[in-house]
Amino acid sequence: MRVNPVAWFRQIWPHVGGRRAVISDYVAIGSGHKHFLADVALRGGVYRAFDPASDGTLENFNGRRELALELIKLCRVHPQELWGFVAEKPTGDRQ
Repeated sequence: MRVNPVAWFRQIWPHVGGRRAVISDYVAIGSGHKHFLADVALRGGVYRAFDPASDGTLENFNGRRELALELIKLCRVHPQELWGFVAEKPTGDRQ
């Protein structure tokens, strides 16, 4: 079942001021906190290969993954863009 984000925000945040503040926060996170979103993607298993036949935690994995993808989408960022932050090689940083 697909959720219409506009309808969802109107239902959960009935007052325009609160709705605008939440949307503004998502936009701010998406534009200024890419490493944070990359960490959310990693914690949510967005880039993890998953074999449901061999792992009994399918529901937990899918829930975490879906939430991570939804947050990233609300921040108007593509998960592949975040992979660049995960895969980048540090220069001069301690390991």
